[in-house]
This record gives sequence, C-alpha cells and structure tokens, in this order.
Amino acid sequence: MQLYNYLITENHGLIIMLISLALLYLIIIIYGWCNKQKLSQRWLSGKYYGLQVLGALLKSHSSLACISLVYLAFLFLIPKIIHRISEGVFSPPANILIKVLVIAMCFTIFGITAYIIANLNKLYSLRRQETRITISQIILLSVFGLCLAASIYTLGIEKDSTGSIIVSVFGAVLSWIFQDTIKSVVAFFYLRANHLLKIGDWIEIKEHDIDGMLKRISLTTVVIENWDTTTSCFPTYILHTECFKNNQKMMEGRTHGRQMLKTFIIDTGWIHALSEADVKRLNQDLNIDTPFKEQYVKVGLLNIEVFRYYIYHWLMQCSHVSHEPRLIVRWLEQTNEGMPLQIYAFIMDSSLAPFEWQQSQIIEHIIKAMTWFDIQLYQSPSGYDASNSNIYLSPKEADYKIKKENYVPLSR
Repeated sequence: MQLYNYLITENHGLIIMLISLALLYLIIIIYGWCNKQKLSQRWLSGKYYGLQVLGALLKSHSSLACISLVYLAFLFLIPKIIHRISEGVFSPPANILIKVLVIAMCFTIFGITAYIIANLNKLYSLRRQETRITISQIILLSVFGLCLAASIYTLGIEKDSTGSIIVSVFGAVLSWIFQDTIKSVVAFFYLRANHLLKIGDWIEIKEHDIDGMLKRISLTTVVIENWDTTTSCFPTYILHTECFKNNQKMMEGRTHGRQMLKTFIIDTGWIHALSEADVKRLNQDLNIDTPFKEQYVKVGLLNIEVFRYYIYHWLMQCSHVSHEPRLIVRWLEQTNEGMPLQIYAFIMDSSLAPFEWQQSQIIEHIIKAMTWFDIQLYQSPSGYDASNSNIYLSPKEADYKIKKENYVPLSR
C-alpha cells in the first residue's frame, strides 16, 4: 500500500518502473527478432497455448511492430489512468488526443489478435484440435467485444445525444453490411454446440456442388477440399441455413456400409415364359446352389421373375454386400422405355476406390446375367442404328429372314 501511494504521489518512482518495463520488453523483442524463425517454429510446434501464441506473433515483423506501438502507448497512458483512479474520476477522458490514442490501441489490439488466431487456427486444423479451435474463436470474439466497448466508452457518448444517434445509425448500417458475418458467428457456435461438424469430416452440399473434406472452419469461413482436388471457401452460415450431409460415420465404418442405388431398364420385348430348353440351359449356366434352381428355375415362370430372384439371391451371398439396413431388388413403375429394375443395397467397403470397384463388379455381373436369362437392356436407337438397320433379331426371326431371302417365286 505504501508503494502504491508512493507511485501515485511521486512521479520519479513511476518513471523508473515504466523505464524498467520498457527495457525488459525491448530485450525480449530484440531476442525474439534475432531468433525469429527458430523460436516461431519451436513455440508453434509445442503443446502450451501461451508459447503457441508467442510463436504465431513472431511469424510477422508487422505484428511485432504493432504490439510494440501498443505497449509504448499503454506506458504513456498508465500515469494518467493511475492519476484519474486516485482522484476517483471514472468518466471518459476529455482530451481528444487521449481518445484517439485509446481507440487506435483498441483497433490495433483486435487486429493483432485476429492475426494470431488465424495462424493458430491453421495449426489446430492440421492437428484436428477441435477444443482449441473453439476457444481461440471465443477469445477473438471476446477481444472484439471488449475493444468495441472500450472505444464507445472512450468517446463518451451520452444517451439521447447527437453522437448516440450517429453511432446507432452507423451500427445499423454496419449490421446490414456484415449480416453474413454475424450469421456465420451464430452458425459456428450452433455447429460446435451440437457437435455436427469436425475437422476432417466428409460433407456434401449439393446446392453448391461441394463434395469433399473439411480442412478449416472459423467464425466466418469454411474451407473444403473437394475430391476433384479443388478448394471451396464459403461463409459458415451456409452450413446452418442450408442442408448438408455428413458422411464421416459411413467413411469410418460406423454404419452398415455405403449406399448403392442403381436402376436397369429392361426391354419388355424380351420378356417371355421359360421353356424346357430355357430351364435346362439355366441349370447348366447358373453357378448357384441347387436348392435355388429347384425352387425358382421352373417352366412357365417369366424370365424377368427368375432373373430378379437370382440377383437378390446372388447379392445375399456376396461377401461385400451388407444385409442391413436393407437389401432390395425391386421393379419400379413401367416407363415408355421399359421395366426399370432397381438395386438398393449397401456395400461394406465404404472408401471411394474399393466402393467403386465393388459396385462396378456387381453391375458387370448383373449385365452378364441378363444374357443367361434372354434379357436385353433398353437403349434408344441412335442415328447409326437407323442408317445401318442395326437391329438384333431373335433366332426365329433370323430363320424367317433367311427363308425369305432364299425364296424364289415361280415364273408365270
């Protein structure tokens, strides 16, 4: 208490203390400047939050210069602040120079904080440290609020004054201009509070053609690395206002597999009942268990009916296809092109390359099986088909065509 009274009443002690702090700060700055790269990398790669902040600060000469100016301005303001507090004065300063200096300090402090948080956010995103990302964004928002409050207090705006009206109008205009930023801040905390998104998640936003892995998220911006190696950046509020799909659980194998939904349109002109010759041929061609053949491969059944039974039975036996949550082989509503057969299944290999490989093998087997059952996929006739009469004839039609070509009319 005596030291405090001495510092208030005697300017010499206060000056000595400020000079000592300034010299100490100057030594730290010079040491950090000389070892900038080494210290920055070492502190950033550490696990302590304070050292990471210093490492992010040392990455830029301009940030060191700004923090030095803030420190010198703060040393200039300390005697005046202590003097005002000792006299019991808590009103805003009347000196224009002091007001400008305090407001400039507030903006500079916020700018330095934003720079440090931006560097730390990159580091935390690489390490996938979700908690530290959230804490750093809360700190940035808190510093902005404190600096804004300090600036308004320093201006000394009174209620129902001209200054308050100007500030209100100016604030309304800024709110309208930065409405997307404000919505993004709300969306960030909504996503964090509900644990809807993490660094490294695979998300899809079909409305904006975004499909890739989340690389970075902040109060205002989300960065996605798409599967086509491009990068998408968009405001955070889009994840709140629009629908997005998170596929990470499926990628990590915590679901029943990855959905396969394919439709094959069958030409109805090839639908017929199985004859005895067809049954005999299918019993030879189908590499499947005997009970299935005895139960489903019978004379009189439609070929598409037995084909649907076979595909379902084959998928049930496939080791790469999951039986849960559903495995469906169904006919859809008939169209002008033919009868659509839909395969609704889940492949357990959820990674992109294995999934596409297994899906392609299943499609190829289905197309191959169509030849066994005398089934043809529908394809719209092209100009080549029309100009070359490229029409496939059934064996009966082919025999008829041969007989017709060899027919010689009797002479009169």
